[in-house]
Amino acid sequence: MEKRERVRLMLDMIACNHPIYYWHYDTEGKILDSTCPAESLFDPVFQHQGGIQPLLQADADRPLVLSNEMNMMWLAVRESDNQTVHMLGPFFSVNATPTLLAHISRAIASSEGSARWRERLSQAMMQLPMVSSILYMQYVLMLHFCVLGEHAVSSDVQYISYNLSADKEPGPAKEHAEPVRDRTVNYLIERAILDKI
Repeated sequence: MEKRERVRLMLDMIACNHPIYYWHYDTEGKILDSTCPAESLFDPVFQHQGGIQPLLQADADRPLVLSNEMNMMWLAVRESDNQTVHMLGPFFSVNATPTLLAHISRAIASSEGSARWRERLSQAMMQLPMVSSILYMQYVLMLHFCVLGEHAVSSDVQYISYNLSADKEPGPAKEHAEPVRDRTVNYLIERAILDKI
């Protein structure tokens, strides 16, 4: 099975749970392929976060999770020849409230687009899925296998965090304003309790 077929099969399987968009970028940040019907809205969001360049500076043979302080996330894997990047996203790792969506739109609109664009972005973001850390970790490892044909484990995953706020410089975040809460331990405890019932 060729790489393109493996990626398409993975996307079909993920779509059984929730729709996540696929992106294929070249090293200049140009979209080569996308399943996103709103790519004119979400590509500027990705570019506002720093675009493709930070991905090219990360380790090439390890999968990446990109996030911002508002828990909007992307998953990425670089081709072994370093010529293209395959991505899944965006999605949220927490429930997206209207306040959160408005804040994201304002942060990006300060440097991009009009009021109409902001409204369209907010509507499109309302359609984005909320994906748990357990699932997005599985997705990035599956994407890594589909693109590179190599197995990876969760400890191989790299994380890049960005500032998205209008009052901060776009690009890699220096530190989180609030620590990102991983609910894996809570999930495992709840699971153990439910198994005993």
